[in-house]
Amino acid sequence: MEQRGGVTCSPGAASLEAGNETAGGRTWWGAILLLACGHLIGDFYAVLLTPLLQDFREAFAMSVTAATVLVNVGSLSNSTLQPVVGHFLERFDQKRVFAIGLLIATVPLSCIGLAPGPVWLGALLALGGTGVALFHPSGAVLTSRFAGTRRGLAMSVYANGGAIGIALAPLAVTLLLVQGTRQMSWVFMPLGLVATATLVWLLPATRSPTTRAKLPTWRSLIHPDSRSVWLVFASVVLRSLVVAVVTSFIVIYAAENGWSKAQGRFLLTAFLLACAAGGLAGGYVSDYLERRRLMLAACFLGFLPLAAAWQVPFGGSLVLLVVSGAILSLSTPVNIVVAQELRPEQASAMSGLMMGLAWSVSVLLLIPFGTLADLTSTGTALRVSSFLLPIAGLCVLRLPEFPPLVRRTGVADLKGSSPRGSAPG
Repeated sequence: MEQRGGVTCSPGAASLEAGNETAGGRTWWGAILLLACGHLIGDFYAVLLTPLLQDFREAFAMSVTAATVLVNVGSLSNSTLQPVVGHFLERFDQKRVFAIGLLIATVPLSCIGLAPGPVWLGALLALGGTGVALFHPSGAVLTSRFAGTRRGLAMSVYANGGAIGIALAPLAVTLLLVQGTRQMSWVFMPLGLVATATLVWLLPATRSPTTRAKLPTWRSLIHPDSRSVWLVFASVVLRSLVVAVVTSFIVIYAAENGWSKAQGRFLLTAFLLACAAGGLAGGYVSDYLERRRLMLAACFLGFLPLAAAWQVPFGGSLVLLVVSGAILSLSTPVNIVVAQELRPEQASAMSGLMMGLAWSVSVLLLIPFGTLADLTSTGTALRVSSFLLPIAGLCVLRLPEFPPLVRRTGVADLKGSSPRGSAPG
């Protein structure tokens, strides 16, 4: 994304001229790590429902379908709003947007354990989700501004901060339930409050664009030039749906197989940590390799171990879930960078589209899988969902090539960053 103007700093933050940073290709890792930590904590709150889903099902006597509807309530607010928020808040200081979003997410989402019924639970999820919708696109835009020529690696650090937070949530919930009850979820609140204050104090503030980005017209959305964006979007939706099915059903699947809920949460943690590791590796590699190949590998190579994970005992499932999670997440940060490069003048909206709307659509599609699980079993729903990965790969096949931003020699390939070019030899 083009950097406009300089950067002002909060007390205690190092000064930074954004224009010089972009021109010189320097990467500001301190700011990127701060954003990644904020993303980690925000996504930790965003997925607190997932490891508690079976507990809420038992407490409120809900079917799997009803539970997936609750998952959608949070998703519709925290994901669907992201591209809209990203567009309309483009001219504001993105640091403030990020901090405010993190604060709004922290308070209600850390209190979901106190919900006395499904309606109150849905209200807390919806309220907290608006905060998640605020900080996601702003964080992605700030990461791109601070990334220099290492955009793929920087975006993977930011994105996988969130992935680590998602992975730690079931572990934290398990430890909480050993010592207390789900009603004590509020003990997680101070973490977000401290993180918000730290970000406000230390993170540099970038100057907002001088001109407002234009909303795309209906004609532009169906224009042939938009085909690549929609192909990336379709691929991300299908991959996200696979992850949504696994993360939502795995604890229930463990219970159906006679395993404990603690074992189910351990499988969930292992899968999500593998996803985080895979995304970090993919972001690093994507700065040096043609990105479409990485996206294809994530879809086609991740399919077999995931499909096999639901055919074996606990130990085998653990190994296969780790392998599949690492592979299918190789392209997670790549998808965001590719979308930003396809529409650099709408980088914030594109970030929200790939990080937010795509996830929201995938979670909406989770409801039919919940119905399938009620009619058959969660194992059947999990097996069927794994076949979405090769379909996602077929979408990627029709994309143009995306050359790396950095050649193997370490020299910036700024001219070659156009997605319509050819990969360097």
